[in-house]
Parts: sequence; C-alpha cells; structure tokens
Amino acid sequence: MDRINDRYLKANQVAENGLLDRRLFLKRGLQFGIITSLASTVSLVSAKENDSVSKKKSSDLTWMHEPGTPFSTYGQPSKFEDNVLRYPSANEMVPGNGVSWTPLHLMEGAITPNGLHFERHHNGVPQINP
Repeated sequence: MDRINDRYLKANQVAENGLLDRRLFLKRGLQFGIITSLASTVSLVSAKENDSVSKKKSSDLTWMHEPGTPFSTYGQPSKFEDNVLRYPSANEMVPGNGVSWTPLHLMEGAITPNGLHFERHHNGVPQINP
C-alpha cells in the first residue's frame, strides 16, 4: 500500500525541479567551508605580521618608566589630541549665528569632552555668571 505522499511525489520530481539537489548543496557547502578557512588563515597571518611590526619593547616606551605630569586644578586635553577640535560653520550673512560641530570621526571612545559638545548659536554665546 502506497503512502499518500508517494502518490503525489515521484522519486525524481523534487530533484528535477531544482527544489532539492543534495549534491549541489554538499558541493556549495564544501566550497563555502574552504573559502572561509582560507580567509581566516590569511587574516591570522596578516595579523601576526602586523603585531610583530608594531610591537615595541617596554624599555623603549619612556612613558612607562617616567612619572606623568602632576595634578592640576582644571583638566586639559592631552597634547596628542591637539587635532581634535570643533569646527564652526558660521552664517556669513548673520553674524553670531552658526553651528559648532562635534568631530566624532576624530574621537576615541563614547564620551564627548565638555569642550567638544555640539552647539547651535543665535546671536553669539552669552557669558552668564552662574
């Protein structure tokens, strides 16, 4: 006695219609696995080469052997962050109006320092005594 599915699906019906091709699936799976393993191997090799070039001995790093600057009453940005500045785009037709943009592309991390916050100005920046 035939099952109901056997009456409607013949042995080659699914494979010939392209709905299920086991050999093709296995070939593509094998190709994907080979390509993935080659890509990971290449990336590991290049990472090791970059590490060997960029590593310095700790004796070469002077900041690891000398004390830093003393405490100050008001924090200042690092001298290595001199290029991280807000860039204003003022409206030439109306003096005092404009925008100071935060340089997100130059910042490291997620915390925005006070001096780099986005500002929108109308008639200049007021000097308010808190």
